[in-house]
Amino acid sequence: MIGKAGTSLALEPSSRLTLVITTFDRPDYLGECLASVAAQTLHGFRLVVLDNASAADYLDVLDRFRDMRITYIRNDTNLGPAGNIEKAMRSYSDSEFVVVFHDDDLMHPNMLEWQYDLLESDPTLQFVSTELAAFDDGVPPPRHAWEGVTPITEIYHDRADLARSLLEGGGLCFGSTMYRSSVLNMVGLDESRFGIIWDRPFLLDVARHGKTALIRAPLVLYRHHPGQDTNRGKLSASNLIELMRSYRDAFPTNWAPGDQELFYRHSVYFLIHYGYSRLAPDDRVGTATFIRRCIRSGVLRRGDVTAQDLATMTRADGQRVVPATIDAARAVKRWLLSRRRDRAGDQPL
Repeated sequence: MIGKAGTSLALEPSSRLTLVITTFDRPDYLGECLASVAAQTLHGFRLVVLDNASAADYLDVLDRFRDMRITYIRNDTNLGPAGNIEKAMRSYSDSEFVVVFHDDDLMHPNMLEWQYDLLESDPTLQFVSTELAAFDDGVPPPRHAWEGVTPITEIYHDRADLARSLLEGGGLCFGSTMYRSSVLNMVGLDESRFGIIWDRPFLLDVARHGKTALIRAPLVLYRHHPGQDTNRGKLSASNLIELMRSYRDAFPTNWAPGDQELFYRHSVYFLIHYGYSRLAPDDRVGTATFIRRCIRSGVLRRGDVTAQDLATMTRADGQRVVPATIDAARAVKRWLLSRRRDRAGDQPL
């Protein structure tokens, strides 16, 4: 059973849970993060700070929290954000459960206890994540989001279940995830394929091995700031397409019409209205080329792409708006006329 807010639970002396906080050149953020860890109702877990070869001095912040018996590890070389997270995931298999938390976020006082209790109560669960409440750096964290919070749990029985939730816009916070450490040895973090958006495919891979869960409550206060990996890292057109392919692969070959509608609706938004504009100018392959690649990869259908969609992309390519809209409309007309040929077995563009 999940405990009530305000209760306290101590783990066995052997410590069945390891919490790793990854950090890089952000001792001030880390101090706020550690204060939220110190307020946890669950006690007795191993706490590790994994520093990715920072130039910043962490002695002061670590000294302030010396009563927490932190194990501080500093990498000799910078492994990159994903490399540091992967090291955190791989290094503590002696604990039954592992959490890899980010130094710029804050956790609800009951987060670890509620997640731990869920994993303990159901041995078939591979991970438990939570939702988040985002805030901008420089403003007070929205702690009001935690008032009266109730840990309602949603269970995903397979990859398709998890994919549906993610495609529907479920606010799963990757950094809050508590894993059964045994599953972390069976999955790989594929940054070369997905770039900085590797986290959702990683979770879908974990879901191959059993049930997963989400606590429908914003148990993480998620800080937006310019130094975030998602703001500094690069995306390629291939990364965008491969992410959507990972969602498609989560569904069976004979997927239901409702799943198809959900997938392609999200794919249009993600690929055209969100992803393409985030590509660096030299990484944009051009509107027509990108759409063709998406169609050939099975992550878009011709009939889902409108003139407005194409105009959005051509604006991102830096072309003039009015001619781009006209060209887009003409392109859509040509494509709609060719749909009958495609359905009859002709080769796609």
